[in-house]
Amino acid sequence: MTVACVADFVRLAEADLAKLDGGELGDQDLADVMTAALRLYAARTEARDAFPAPLTADKVTATEVATVVSEMVGRGYQHVRSVDVARTAPRPEVVKERRFNV
Repeated sequence: MTVACVADFVRLAEADLAKLDGGELGDQDLADVMTAALRLYAARTEARDAFPAPLTADKVTATEVATVVSEMVGRGYQHVRSVDVARTAPRPEVVKERRFNV
């Protein structure tokens, strides 16, 4: 993916805000992009041991963030078993404070 591809996606997404019931991006397209972005962000923060802002704060509202996060928590953890969470959860001594400027 090039910077031009990212710019094209952002342009399409911004245009689709004006036609929420049927723009160029389908629901599955949006889910695919958000899934890939979430996985990449998580992998980079783990590999780099740094937590850059996950969003451009002046381009989203608190309501938009809360809506997405609540859906992610509600749907994203349906397939995770408690044993998986316990096995992969970081040990208390290695948990670092995370600060997000959103």
